[in-house]
Amino acid sequence: MYNFVTIDFEPAIRHTIATLISQYQKYLSPLKGYSCPHRLLYGNESCSQYVKQTILEQDLRTALYMSRQRFRQCSLAGQELVRLAAESNESSCNDCCSNSCLQCCDIVPSSCDIVPSNDFGQRIINFWRCLLF
Repeated sequence: MYNFVTIDFEPAIRHTIATLISQYQKYLSPLKGYSCPHRLLYGNESCSQYVKQTILEQDLRTALYMSRQRFRQCSLAGQELVRLAAESNESSCNDCCSNSCLQCCDIVPSSCDIVPSNDFGQRIINFWRCLLF
């Protein structure tokens, strides 16, 4: 009696998300000033690239599940990089970052390079970076 046409929006949603991730990679990621901890520790693709590929290759539910797992792994990788950096360069890291992240410095997880920051925007990024790691 009724002829319903079903429209599958998932491919369009997946393509839109992949496009947004590409824009993030092109315009926002370079402004962060640091690289994906998972990529730095394990030497493979960044989390944004992994999520983009997963979204394009898997169904949306699976891709979201795998993305959450990857972000958890990335958080652990970041913690490990900070630990390794602190061990290898303990004195300079502790001297600088014994204060507050907002008033102090930026620790680049791969090498514990100390970069003083007077820029308010950069200090906010450093603050969130400290919270995430």
